[in-house]
Amino acid sequence: MLRDLFTFRHAVFVDRLGWVPPRGDEEVDFFDTLNPVYVLCQDGDGSILATARLLPMSGPSMLRDVFPTLLGDTPCLNDAGTWEISRFALRPATGTHGNHRHLLLTLTERLFRFAQHRGIHRLVAVSDTRLERMVAQATGLPLHRLSPPQRLGSAWAVAGWAEVSEAACASLAARTQPGQPSGGRRAAA
Repeated sequence: MLRDLFTFRHAVFVDRLGWVPPRGDEEVDFFDTLNPVYVLCQDGDGSILATARLLPMSGPSMLRDVFPTLLGDTPCLNDAGTWEISRFALRPATGTHGNHRHLLLTLTERLFRFAQHRGIHRLVAVSDTRLERMVAQATGLPLHRLSPPQRLGSAWAVAGWAEVSEAACASLAARTQPGQPSGGRRAAA
């Protein structure tokens, strides 16, 4: 399953987005050696549709160690109850916009449920502003920026956080229910 995950990430971050230089046919970095938690959404055949990686901010993180300029003047959040989402990736949209939105919601809901069960109270992430906007519109969650967006390469990037709460988890669960697309989608953490 990890080989499939890293091959999927290669297709997204190397082939499609060009954010990571190619090194073989898998996309693996230093943070994958730190015993992260991976959250996956798969179709009925087990093919990966979406994934994200979670690591506690009390250790090395992409925000602190790779993108510290996105903190601005804000100190890095590094308490045990704050974890970082990284390598958030969805398979390119196929079918309807609703199916892609449902996939984004399902992955986000699984991330928040995992966090809630582990006593994590805040999730932080670095993303481009396009993904930030998509997540905000699809989830309805209040997203808090740590500083204004900055130009990184060809994209505008931002660091932000969201509170993990029962209300946030319930809202995400409710948003994944209506109009659930067919295709046997399931998510696993």
